[in-house]
Amino acid sequence: MNKKFVKENKSLVKEFISALISSIVTGKLSKNLEKTLMSKPETKKDIQDLRKLRNSMKTRLDRMKKEDPKRYAILTRNFK
Repeated sequence: MNKKFVKENKSLVKEFISALISSIVTGKLSKNLEKTLMSKPETKKDIQDLRKLRNSMKTRLDRMKKEDPKRYAILTRNFK
């Protein structure tokens, strides 16, 4: 395969995978695809771990918003 073609499509693959992972974590995935992914024990455990991580990050950000609003503003501004 042409190296130029592969190099140009790497960003598309990364974007697709990142969109897929973010939709899995946020729960905005189609039901059929979610059932297919959840049927395998390895992916089911990984998905559950990602969702737990997302929830813990959300609680930490909520706590930070109350305790240190300036730092929270900096984080939300820089990491959207």
